[in-house]
Amino acid sequence: MASVRELTDPRPRSCWVEVDLEALEHNCREMQKQIPTGGEMLAVVKAEAYGHGAAMVSRTLSKLGVSYFGVATLEEALKLREFGIDDRLLIMGHTTTFNAEEMVRADLTPMIFSYRMLNALNEAGEKLNRKANIHLKIDTGMGRLGLRPEAVEDYIGELKKRAHVNLEGVATHFACAGEDESYTEQQRKEFLQVKKIIEATGVEPYYWHSSNSAAILSDNLVCEEDNLFRPGITLYGYPPNDKVKIPDLKPVMSLKSMLADYKKLPAGVGISYGRTFTPEEPTYIGVIPLGYADGYPREYSDLAYVLKGGQRKPVRGRVCMDMTVIELDEDDDPEEPVTLLGAEGGEELWAGKLAEWSDTITYEVLSRLSRRLPRVYRRKGELVAIKTERKVHLL
Repeated sequence: MASVRELTDPRPRSCWVEVDLEALEHNCREMQKQIPTGGEMLAVVKAEAYGHGAAMVSRTLSKLGVSYFGVATLEEALKLREFGIDDRLLIMGHTTTFNAEEMVRADLTPMIFSYRMLNALNEAGEKLNRKANIHLKIDTGMGRLGLRPEAVEDYIGELKKRAHVNLEGVATHFACAGEDESYTEQQRKEFLQVKKIIEATGVEPYYWHSSNSAAILSDNLVCEEDNLFRPGITLYGYPPNDKVKIPDLKPVMSLKSMLADYKKLPAGVGISYGRTFTPEEPTYIGVIPLGYADGYPREYSDLAYVLKGGQRKPVRGRVCMDMTVIELDEDDDPEEPVTLLGAEGGEELWAGKLAEWSDTITYEVLSRLSRRLPRVYRRKGELVAIKTERKVHLL
């Protein structure tokens, strides 16, 4: 079998996600200001840091004093370890018993709530002659993963019998922080009651955490019991919902592309599959070499626009798996890039607008951008790293 060489130029495509590390650092500092004295930040970098690239985001934030990072899966955590991220990693999503030994060996901390996971981690810790750190997930009203408050006392009783498990933290997740104050306060009170139950057993977890971005920024919610805070979307420059006032945050991600083709179509020639757009007169078009497989969804067909030369250029015809067509003017420069997400020439096109086009939220817009799009990292305009599907190239 022939060996696969590294690409001479690590940018394998003419479309890319651009990540502004200065903006990321700015947002981190702004969120650090919101955290009470003595509290620590757990930066949420799951789903490749909401599409920005977890390795480079974690590396950047670690230099600002962030020492705890949250991921969703074991694979996400192991990738960070392989990249050299030695900080504490909390696996906040579902984990499986057959990976318990791997988690303990890699010094990873899973969020658990089941007896079978508790037993598997204890056995792994005994085998490796070390303690497995865990955080206990409490369902106070999210109606998703977690142990219900009424089951906590029995669970702690069993946990105390496991000599190779250490309860480092206890967490819950707010369902409507920043949106429904009364429900969030009800969840907080349930979490406080759980804290009393656990402390009454003599077990003393070091971390208590419930505050996501919305809770951190809420004027009416004071989670005095928290000493670990979990900002996510705000690190990347966006509010968690329309009701939460955010500090001076800056969007971190842009999406740009060169044109794969530029030409003048005769009148009556339909554009893309199904000929949903057929110009009635000769029309200049540009073909962008990305599509719905890259996370630029089919819903944008004949609806969205991009920026070129500081002007809006409409998407024409159906967005394809790997291609999107836009209408251009005769005097547009085909050698200049287009901006599908970002700012250009005084015009702005951020994730809120893209979310509106497909009736979704900014979280999805950012995190759905495909891993096959290279991530280009800049600081003060200078290129510092490029991430491809296979490797992070530090420049």
